[in-house]
Amino acid sequence: MLELIIVVGILAILASLTTMLGVGYFRSASLDQGAGEIILQLRKAQAKAMSGENGLRWGIHFVNPVSGTHYYQLFSTASDFSAGQIQEMIYLDERVNFSQPSSGNTLDVVFLKNTGKVAADVSVAVFLTSDTANIRTITVSREGRISE
Repeated sequence: MLELIIVVGILAILASLTTMLGVGYFRSASLDQGAGEIILQLRKAQAKAMSGENGLRWGIHFVNPVSGTHYYQLFSTASDFSAGQIQEMIYLDERVNFSQPSSGNTLDVVFLKNTGKVAADVSVAVFLTSDTANIRTITVSREGRISE
């Protein structure tokens, strides 16, 4: 009987450890997926700008609202976001938020037509709402290099 209690106790401990590790992995995967999608959309905007699609610049407009869901928009423009046309809107997973741009702010990455370069280095950062130390930073250099 004592052996049975010990075995059940060990199984309970293993099950709880597995569950905790699985939840942590799932959350981390959400962050990785969010950062990966941002990189994909940045490359998409850059490719459209480099090909001169519609004779316009292309970019991503990142929005970090004070409340509500964080999102970003693919847009085309002759100059900047305010003069542009939104082509696509993407919402971040509810477990992921922007830390850059900061709360209540926006950030634009505009790729120049034909070159795919940007006016200045730009960084966007996302983090897990359950673990603010778990951050992914995506940088676009002036030369147009996109990296994490």
